[in-house]
Amino acid sequence: MISRNVVLLAGLLEASISFGFAAQRLPEPGPEAGGLRLRLQVAPEGEGHEVRVDLLNVSGKPIALKLQSLGAGRPPGGVAVDREVFFNVVKDKMGVESDPAVAPYVGQIGIGSGVSLLTYAHTFDAGGSFAFRWKTAGRRFKPGDFFLTHNPEFIEDGLYSIRVSLTIEADGQSVLLRSNEQLVSFGGSREVPKSNHGSLAWVNEKENTAGLNLGTHQKIAKGDRFLIRSGTIGRTWTLTLTNVTPQRSSGWLKYSRESATPFFPKPGRKATLIRKK
Repeated sequence: MISRNVVLLAGLLEASISFGFAAQRLPEPGPEAGGLRLRLQVAPEGEGHEVRVDLLNVSGKPIALKLQSLGAGRPPGGVAVDREVFFNVVKDKMGVESDPAVAPYVGQIGIGSGVSLLTYAHTFDAGGSFAFRWKTAGRRFKPGDFFLTHNPEFIEDGLYSIRVSLTIEADGQSVLLRSNEQLVSFGGSREVPKSNHGSLAWVNEKENTAGLNLGTHQKIAKGDRFLIRSGTIGRTWTLTLTNVTPQRSSGWLKYSRESATPFFPKPGRKATLIRKK
């Protein structure tokens, strides 16, 4: 049986040669789940970044992997695919997490006829690794789909702590993998970014007021407005902040349309910053 230390060492040496970092400077991968680990590396590249993610099998044995994704056809069960096909499906399904958190995409998408949720299967060899590489472009950390995975747009300039995540089935068990964190700058700034995504801490329906779990520590200011969705398309609330403390803020709630008043929001409802024009 291949030891986990040997697997990690081999991965470190391969990554250090191909990615241009000294082996001792490579980051520790994220926590193990189901015999798998994710390692994230980021290096400056022009006005963007060069990114590498390694999916590592540290279990010392082969692992049966399965992953669901939209595709053409309607097979009855899992489809065994080769390494290249499975590689592309895994890359598409990786999500991006950040601190501070960034508002996700909200909207409707159309799915063409003949497309369904398919299950892809692959046997991941003991000691094996997948190395995913891309270069950042614009305000997204990862190219490609941002509808079905969390791949947010980093609109606010600043230095973010970023990691990638992946939900995958390993030997019949669903596991959530998270990589190590890396600091990534957007807009050339090394400052704390302004948070554009928070949650309602409390609400007062009689007075049409609410509190937000963001404050001056997150660069929130009086007059900032946040959009709160009710769950029904077109029926939203706007929270205009009138009082801001280091960790909290509060203000007035107003619904978007007189003719279609939404349900009053409850504590915990997400709020997204409305950018000033």
